Amino acid sequence: MKGCLITFEGIEAAGKTTQARLLVHRLQRGGVPVLLVREPGGTPLGERLRRLLKSARFPLAPEAEALLFLSARAQLAQQVIIPALERGQWVVCDRWADSTLAYQGYGRGLPLDALRAGNQMATAGLLPALTVLLDIPPEESVRRRYPSAHDRFETAGPDFLRRVREGYLALAREEPGRWLVVDATLPRQAVARTVWERVLPLLASPNPRARGEAPVGAAQSLRQAHPQRTVNTSGQEDRDEDSPTDRPHGEVECPPLSLGAERLRGRKAPGRPHYPHR
Repeated sequence: MKGCLITFEGIEAAGKTTQARLLVHRLQRGGVPVLLVREPGGTPLGERLRRLLKSARFPLAPEAEALLFLSARAQLAQQVIIPALERGQWVVCDRWADSTLAYQGYGRGLPLDALRAGNQMATAGLLPALTVLLDIPPEESVRRRYPSAHDRFETAGPDFLRRVREGYLALAREEPGRWLVVDATLPRQAVARTVWERVLPLLASPNPRARGEAPVGAAQSLRQAHPQRTVNTSGQEDRDEDSPTDRPHGEVECPPLSLGAERLRGRKAPGRPHYPHR
């Protein structure tokens, strides 16, 4: 595929949405065609499943929860992400298949092998070139939450979040070439700089790998001990984890890529991009 897939992961309130948007802004002002999506969501079916999955009004068996996430992911992959990559667009995704392994596998205790098989089918084997893990302790996640937080995962206790966090770190250790683990307790701009340094080699590559392969070797040399986090989006309104204001998310159209990585380093932003409803 001609495009490049970058995903953000982490437990609740780690800053995924904020960091995903910051990365999209920087790519956009460099002339990179980029699409911002969230998971679950990004399609009419995905948005309906998102509301169902996040609602705490009724219980969901772990198996049912996992299958609903896989359904939303399959629709997003086939309807939005794979076509965008084939057009040569970059895609930044707030959560992806690793969330299922961390939450439903390590968090809920479902078999990892079964979840991996489900992910393989749902994503058609699509692997990110880079997965950014925004790492924070469970206690920090609880501290950052909104007083009105009430969805299924925002109300999870610290023990559940601890298992999920440990799962994410285990996944990152299994594939160090694909993962960037960032200390998301650092200031927002410091986290964004760490992410950008890892993205630059992908921009410099004539063929950034988006499907079924780890990041290019140049990106591996920039791997750091601090991680970062993922993104939101779809076209429906959803609360930003770092802001009490609801904002719409969606596609960010950019002019064709025409600037080298060196010029992208210092370019000033012309203004905030608009996220239209899908």
